[in-house]
Amino acid sequence: GLTKIASVSEEVINPGRNIPLGMMLSIISTTIIYVIGIGLMTLLLPPDVFQNSLTPVADASEVVLGFLPGQVGVILIVLSAVAAFASTGNAGILAASRYPLAMGRDGLLPRSLAKISGRGTPLVAILVTAVLMMVAILALDESAIAKVASAFQLIIFMLVNLAVIVMRESKIEYYDPVYRTPLYPFMQMAGIIASVFLLTYIGADALALTMVVVTASVLWYIYYGSKRVQRHGAIFHWLA
Repeated sequence: GLTKIASVSEEVINPGRNIPLGMMLSIISTTIIYVIGIGLMTLLLPPDVFQNSLTPVADASEVVLGFLPGQVGVILIVLSAVAAFASTGNAGILAASRYPLAMGRDGLLPRSLAKISGRGTPLVAILVTAVLMMVAILALDESAIAKVASAFQLIIFMLVNLAVIVMRESKIEYYDPVYRTPLYPFMQMAGIIASVFLLTYIGADALALTMVVVTASVLWYIYYGSKRVQRHGAIFHWLA
């Protein structure tokens, strides 16, 4: 979800500094927490239990919090997980709703999506995003949702890396980012190759559904967006 923060950059103080710093700190802190958590579960649970359990965190909590009466330890872990999921969902809606907001401003979607409420939030965009999320949850099973979401995430990573290469090589005057990724262009090329490689493991059904959505989006732009907004891609500056 690292790319999510970019969608709210206009609401971040000093985004050129704080967004890259926040991304790096989040990767470091998450890695430390994951390593410690997995290490503790490995130490606390027998190998056969750890291998076959669908709830290793809850199983480990029973060992660590076994001094508490009844299932209090497990309940605490479950409540923590629910709170974490709620926080993740809130961040997801926050980030996802900014895309229809921006597209509404640009005329690529109905401009009603760009309306800001009295509290300074894109209420219409948030409601539309929430409805689309609920439709996806009701229409697809858990596995399909995970695979399709992963496919889109990998495509986004691939396009973001490609966009960095195109923007840098185009030499556009107004493109002057505060932060520049190191090891250019090798890091971006590695990101593109890794994304393509991982897409091969998603599965044919998920990729087919993803391509249906992508095709529908392209058709929407051709028959709706292109008539309302003019775009001159950076790639044309590069190839000129």
